[in-house]
Amino acid sequence: MDLDFLQRKKKMLQKTLDYYRQSLAQGPSRELTLNRLQNEVNANREIYQMLLQQTRGSEIEEALQRTAAEFKFKIVEPAIMSIKPVKPNRLKLVIMGIGLGIAIGIGIIFLLEYMDHSFKNVEDVEKYLNLPVLGTIPRIEREDVQI
Repeated sequence: MDLDFLQRKKKMLQKTLDYYRQSLAQGPSRELTLNRLQNEVNANREIYQMLLQQTRGSEIEEALQRTAAEFKFKIVEPAIMSIKPVKPNRLKLVIMGIGLGIAIGIGIIFLLEYMDHSFKNVEDVEKYLNLPVLGTIPRIEREDVQI
């Protein structure tokens, strides 16, 4: 009976020994997996910290811009409503219209006179053609006759 008990104990110890040998064989691969996962966790933590710092920085920058915008404009005195309308100033528009009409009219007259190349009198003909004038046709004024 002792021998049977010892053999069963031996088998059980052998199984335990095989289990530990197998665990030791798998240990390095588990350790490598554990190290790889820890490195990923550390990298993800660093990325999270960097993003968190950027978020805080942008929040601070936004707050500074809002503060700068608030101090940029200052109301010196409040606006008051006028009694009479400011625009359109009809007198000013009429005067400017008359002045502009006269200026355009004079400009057109000078332009037409500049573009008219006809002879106006005898001296112009003699001056530009270097020929004597033999005769002219007089202008006949017509009187309106009522019957």
